Amino acid sequence: MTSTRLLLASNLLALWVVGSANLELVRHHKRVKSFTKRDYHRLADLLRSYEVVCVTPHVLAETSNLLRSGGLAEPGRSLVLQRFRAMIPSLRECHKPAVELVRDRLFDTLGSADTGLSSFEARNVAPVTCDAALHDAALRRGMTSARFFDLR
Repeated sequence: MTSTRLLLASNLLALWVVGSANLELVRHHKRVKSFTKRDYHRLADLLRSYEVVCVTPHVLAETSNLLRSGGLAEPGRSLVLQRFRAMIPSLRECHKPAVELVRDRLFDTLGSADTGLSSFEARNVAPVTCDAALHDAALRRGMTSARFFDLR
């Protein structure tokens, strides 16, 4: 990928947050336990290779819900949420109004978060996702996209 900005999907942001809080929690958090410690390290390496990590408000909301519903006991749950709070200022929030997203033909298929990720101008933006439908939509729109599992 040659883009300078990476658009991060919700489940990968959740992995980054949980793994950054405590790598051992990845295997216990029900929303990210399908990932491995190695996946977390790959993601962290990937994120370091970009100048800017972008998220949308929809991705932040979805990630917040994923993190809170992970089934972690205290103090792990609070540790993860504290880490999320601490990470947000380092992210660049990119915004497309929901009124624009619902007009997009992909809205019914992808939903608001993924439609938002696939709707940015292709230049210097690269979405990274585990979702094949989002990846394919981004490629059709001329974006440089990667499916995270293909990077394994």
